[in-house]
Amino acid sequence: MRNPPDGGLPPPSHPSAAEDDRAERQALRTPARERPQGESSALASYLALVDTANGVAVQQDPTAWMFPNLDLTIHLHRQPRGPWTGLDTTVTFGPSGQGLTSSVLHDLDGPVGHAEQILTVRPLS
Repeated sequence: MRNPPDGGLPPPSHPSAAEDDRAERQALRTPARERPQGESSALASYLALVDTANGVAVQQDPTAWMFPNLDLTIHLHRQPRGPWTGLDTTVTFGPSGQGLTSSVLHDLDGPVGHAEQILTVRPLS
């Protein structure tokens, strides 16, 4: 699901994004926290959606290009609250096949931290 019902995400926090960068804001949640080993914690459910950030602000057609993340680094300055994972995301592709996804992470109360993903950018054919 996308966008919390009360529009709880603040304006984008990447006003200095370069012209070639792609910036997007999304709020995501997963309807179920149940898994075979038992129920996931609220924090685990929140963090599981952070890995989707590089697909939020797509710079190239995903049917012609691949841009998987090679890592994911998350820094939280407080515990997220509620079911929504807010992503204020900017994606930058460099000239030689590397990229970077940078996200300010939010819940309905505002920013909770940052996430960074290094990307490898390659044509599918």
